Amino acid sequence: MASLDNLKLDSLIGRGREARWLEYKQSATWGDLRLKIAKAAIAFANTRDGGYIVIGMRDLGNDRYEPQGMTAEHLATYDLDTVQAGVNSYAEPFVSLDCAPFDHNGKTFFVIAVSEFEDAPVICTRGADRELRRAAIYTRSRRVTSSAPIENQTDMRALLDLATDRALGREVERLRSVGRLPPGPDPPSTDEERFARQREEQDMVTVQTGADILSEIRLGPHWEVVIHPAKFEPERIPSLGECREAVERAQVKLLSGRGYPRIEDGEERGQDWVGGWISSEYTLREHWKLYQTGQFVHFFTFLDDTEERTAMLERYRKAPMFKPQGFSPSGLLNVDGALYTCTEIFQFAARLMADGVLDEAPTIRIGMHQIRDRMLAVSGNRMWPPNPHFATENSLEHTWRLQGPGVEAEAARLAQEATLWFFERFGCDDFPRESLRREQEEFLAGRA
Repeated sequence: MASLDNLKLDSLIGRGREARWLEYKQSATWGDLRLKIAKAAIAFANTRDGGYIVIGMRDLGNDRYEPQGMTAEHLATYDLDTVQAGVNSYAEPFVSLDCAPFDHNGKTFFVIAVSEFEDAPVICTRGADRELRRAAIYTRSRRVTSSAPIENQTDMRALLDLATDRALGREVERLRSVGRLPPGPDPPSTDEERFARQREEQDMVTVQTGADILSEIRLGPHWEVVIHPAKFEPERIPSLGECREAVERAQVKLLSGRGYPRIEDGEERGQDWVGGWISSEYTLREHWKLYQTGQFVHFFTFLDDTEERTAMLERYRKAPMFKPQGFSPSGLLNVDGALYTCTEIFQFAARLMADGVLDEAPTIRIGMHQIRDRMLAVSGNRMWPPNPHFATENSLEHTWRLQGPGVEAEAARLAQEATLWFFERFGCDDFPRESLRREQEEFLAGRA
């Protein structure tokens, strides 16, 4: 729900482009913008979770904006009473909103947070110039980031679904209050909890072949990747077909014969997700899903565990350095392979972000599981210290945020950071960072 509480202005301004839940306006007086703001506010009120209007952004064209700030003269024409009264003079029922000025890097912006309707959709009660149309029901379309009257069944269905959800929620609470229903579980209170609930509810919703492969992956050593937007929108991606197309556009192909994720093999679909899987004794086993919320979940085995890599593991197990300790590694984590995998993950997220599937500060969580006694390994002519580095925990995972200007460069930097984070948990505190950076440059250039 849109709110000014704990507002992260950096994320609203730094995005630089509008979204279904976000609209930008250039600095102007309330009198000049009042009709446009009224239309946007009515539209956000008819959109699940509402949205934000940020005033003080310069329009660069091609859906790109930059922070400009507001002049003192323009800002002086805005306050909560003026905005509430102005918006609701065109709306029925009442639009709930809050607004306030915020300072950011020496510039001032005015932010309006609009909540979704309480009981019934909001209708425009009177026309004004060519901006507002009497009796129109404005909303934020899934197809374009603008405020427009409902004119297709997709947007109408979304509004009816929202109204039904609100009505059912009120009735359930009424029945519980009079003892006709037992208390239910607390609903998710944050976007992060809603994404987690989605993963839990859909965990085993796969076709039989995909479910079998997912179970096989989880039984042994594997990676787990979760990528999702900061904001939970049930239908951020309008259709399942567009989900599939988004994965195809964002797929990373930096190694010959390998893409991240693999989408050439088995495919499956659910109510609000598309997925894919691959299973081969000679290659990775994978299972992935992309939900319409923009959440991507990926499980895959270690490349070091494939049949062609097991000979290297046997050589390590016979190495003289292990004999005095009686230690035998359970598996290997090739240092270059770990870097490549982390780089692919963050590059894939950056491409989803550029495509609008992810918003301004997506979460990227990477985990390794069933890895106790797995050892770091090197290939080629790398020099390596004489003592082995291995995992003492059975699971390791960490979360990163991809944000800021220059997303692709930031994705590369975070991939290095993630790789080193895992190396440290394997007991390697002194891996040469410059060597890692050069190896990543070669990989990104397609020369690995």
